[in-house]
Amino acid sequence: FRIYRIAIEFYKACKKLDLPPGAKEQLLRAARSVGNNSAEGYSRFLSRDKRRFYRIAYGSVKECLSVFDQEEVQDADLLDMADHLGAGLYKLIR
Repeated sequence: FRIYRIAIEFYKACKKLDLPPGAKEQLLRAARSVGNNSAEGYSRFLSRDKRRFYRIAYGSVKECLSVFDQEEVQDADLLDMADHLGAGLYKLIR
């Protein structure tokens, strides 16, 4: 499951950022949520259940992007991963 693998790499990359403690905690919770909810959605059998978890994961990607904006994170690879996650989850939701 490609989105899940990217989500795990995204979380690991977020862990390496040097941010103020509150922002880092918020970012890591949201980044963890992307992987956890992607995995949970993938394991569901009903389409509406899958989409529910993918929507939560998508919202968590957007939350990470908000932290990046607030803390002026400019890491091109990390931003690219977030874009890929958002696009992939959006496609799964549709």
